[in-house]
Amino acid sequence: RTGKSNCRWPANLIVVDHPLVKFQYPFADEPFDVRAVRNPQISPDGSRVVFSALDRLWIADLPPSDPTDNTRSDGDGPSVVPRRVTASDRGEFFPAWSPDGQYIAYTTWSDSDGGGIYRIRADGRGKPKRLTEEPGVYAKTAWDSTGDHVLGVRSAPDTWRVLRTAEPQAGELSPPELIAVPGRGGTLRSITPLHVYLRGLTWKLQSLVYGQPHVLPGIGRMLIYEQDRGLVGISLADGRRELWLALSEDEYDDRVRK
Repeated sequence: RTGKSNCRWPANLIVVDHPLVKFQYPFADEPFDVRAVRNPQISPDGSRVVFSALDRLWIADLPPSDPTDNTRSDGDGPSVVPRRVTASDRGEFFPAWSPDGQYIAYTTWSDSDGGGIYRIRADGRGKPKRLTEEPGVYAKTAWDSTGDHVLGVRSAPDTWRVLRTAEPQAGELSPPELIAVPGRGGTLRSITPLHVYLRGLTWKLQSLVYGQPHVLPGIGRMLIYEQDRGLVGISLADGRRELWLALSEDEYDDRVRK
């Protein structure tokens, strides 16, 4: 109910006299093991890994690998010590190496300012450079094969607010789109919208379900998984689409019914 009202009506209330249900969870202010690592990406030369954990970007040097050693390591091998990539207090996600391994592109999120796509030197020198100007929900970053552009998926800035509503309505939230932005910053270009569902709660649960873009070297095309079609090839120049691997009829019918 909104606004002021002088209406009154009777109501039957049941008050249960019971102790407050709460649980004590110990929290030690000391180092701990992180068990949720997101989007680990190996550098082009295989010497480093960058990933997101605790909503921050981390980078670590990988120990030299022996291609002849087929044994499984159970934690007795050389230790890997991660270090922060930036000193930012924003959420940092979806890291991606440039083809030459010199830069890392990633997305950010802040409840007050929204999100963007940034680039930083992989050696830690310098400050992050923002590549996108308009705030939004950015995800799934990748570089094109030339290293000239950063690709990503952009959704409206109010995506999370709308998804929290009980039943998002058609037209209330625009579908996410595949975008490209110059690796040194510049004008963002929309390549093509991504296909997602808008069927009540199905949109709420699956609106951001799409695959990680995989750029095919040398042909100006990328592959991405779309939940209602399958594996789709998209031209980076004009957004033209080709279906590379279709869902089976049973999979498609099952998704339509949902």
